[in-house]
Amino acid sequence: MSACPSPTGSGRRARAGLTGKYLLEFERGAGIASAKLRDALRTISDLANSDATGRAIEDPDIAVRMSEIEVDIDTLEMTELRVLSALQTGQNPGAVSSLLKLRVSEIRQAVTRLGVEVIGNDGLAVEPMRPFYKLNQGPAIPEPMLPIVPEYLNGRAYTIFGGSSEIQRDIVAKMVLGL
Repeated sequence: MSACPSPTGSGRRARAGLTGKYLLEFERGAGIASAKLRDALRTISDLANSDATGRAIEDPDIAVRMSEIEVDIDTLEMTELRVLSALQTGQNPGAVSSLLKLRVSEIRQAVTRLGVEVIGNDGLAVEPMRPFYKLNQGPAIPEPMLPIVPEYLNGRAYTIFGGSSEIQRDIVAKMVLGL
């Protein structure tokens, strides 16, 4: 039944597990998400500064949260660059790849949550366009607002696929903090 010839876990199954961990380490640590997150925050900022949202940027809570997210993105970018630098010298990203995946998910959710708050009740508008037929009317809300709520709803999935946030926290706790 088992492909492992010894009870200590050596053999094909153990090697497959190590190979999987190795591949995931590089899968999570090889991308640059900060540029896309910065672009998404810029879109939210433009909306917050527009009259379409009633100049939502004037709300001190929104302005502070936007600044906090920008600092988070700057920190993420520096960590991504550090990982890429390590990869160029032949080093493995290690547990930092799990930390990056976790932070990207959290920052993405913060950006999309802020976007929903910036557009307010306009996010409840139903888009009449359907993929198989076209109505002769424009969207119910300004064009830049259309993807905000769908991206927010999809953002919940970022904490699940590629390893749930709980699993990523466990990996960081074990490998980085030694817990």
